[in-house]
Amino acid sequence: MIMENVEQTEDKNSINDRIAENEKYFTDMLNTISSRVYFSEYYEPPKVHQYMKKKEKKENKRIREEIVKKNKIEHYDPTKAYTINQMKFIVEKQEKNKGKQQPSRKRKQMGGKKDLKKTVGKKNSNEKEGKDTLSRNQKRKEKNKRQHKLKMIAKAKKIKKAKKEKKIQDRLDYQARHSSVKFSKIDFGKKNKTDVKKRSLKSQLKEAEQIQNKIKNGDGMNLDKDVKSKLMKNALKKVKGVKVKDDVKRIKKTMKRVQKKKEKSKKKWNERNKQQKKEQKERMKKREVNLKKKKTRGKK
Repeated sequence: MIMENVEQTEDKNSINDRIAENEKYFTDMLNTISSRVYFSEYYEPPKVHQYMKKKEKKENKRIREEIVKKNKIEHYDPTKAYTINQMKFIVEKQEKNKGKQQPSRKRKQMGGKKDLKKTVGKKNSNEKEGKDTLSRNQKRKEKNKRQHKLKMIAKAKKIKKAKKEKKIQDRLDYQARHSSVKFSKIDFGKKNKTDVKKRSLKSQLKEAEQIQNKIKNGDGMNLDKDVKSKLMKNALKKVKGVKVKDDVKRIKKTMKRVQKKKEKSKKKWNERNKQQKKEQKERMKKREVNLKKKKTRGKK
């Protein structure tokens, strides 16, 4: 019996040792995993004050997008990646600092007992003053809130007015630069604007095709410095979440979409003109009929 008990205790010890070794191994393996694996890639952007106007909403949207980009970059930053042990150590340190900052309960109780008599004596005398101060504070808060609201409305109006004036000024400057008089016909440069857009898409397509061909032919290492710097900038922009037009297929798709949109608008415009002409003819016929009726009545 004694030998059996000894063997059982030895087996238990060996099993416990194995469990401890396995636990140590798994904890070491877990510590090698970065903490960013445990967190979601979605970052909820902080709430920004929403203005009532469309342009202010666009500005807030831009700010939110910048915050999301910044959070994404910080999320993938290797310098800010911590292991589980490091995270535990940081949490413990913060808890220790909190404990140091908060005073002990005994000290609070002692201070409370000493001040108890003083507070009881002053309570009745300060009740009336407290009510008056509360009403004053409420009125002051309401007044400040109203003033702040009026300031925000005035600021929003001022921003809107400034943007409107700037838009008008830019339009006038553009018309002054691109306008030209041809045979008593004034051309304000609207056609040139669309041509510039087309040319930019074509040039982007041409440039992207050239770079793609060089990389396919094995000339990737012998690219120009300007091309290399541009590729680097495009890569950084993509990491930040900015749209980059360097894909040949996508540029072609955009060109097709622009062309389809143009054809669609042209078709609508032609239909509208036809409808207007038709309505004009009907009105003219109706007018002639009414004039004839008036003449016949006058003769009678």
